[in-house]
Amino acid sequence: MQKKRDESKLQKAAAQLTDAKTMYDELNNELSEELPSLYDSRVRTIISFYEAIYKTEYSFYQQLEKMNEDLYDAMEKLAVEDSRGTYFSRRSITPSITSSLPPSPGGIDLSPEKDMKTHSVEPCKFLKRS
Repeated sequence: MQKKRDESKLQKAAAQLTDAKTMYDELNNELSEELPSLYDSRVRTIISFYEAIYKTEYSFYQQLEKMNEDLYDAMEKLAVEDSRGTYFSRRSITPSITSSLPPSPGGIDLSPEKDMKTHSVEPCKFLKRS
């Protein structure tokens, strides 16, 4: 009775072995056929990748060149206007400094209009010349 069980187990194992061998052979043949073409396609993939990078970089530098030309033209125009005296800034020449300053600690007036001669500053001992 036990021999029958062992024989049936052996037959099942042999059937599984043949199924595994056929599956292995099929996969191995399929890979043997497809791998060389996949290996050869790597060159085309790399070439297309570098072409895309080159085209993007080329476009970037063309745009940069155009911007540099526009900037150079604007600088030349400003230089000509400045030499003629016809250039006028759109900003006010004397911006309000005190409006952007936060209130000073201790109530000290930090405005630039204050007369700075009223403050006395003692020179540092290390800087005194004898």
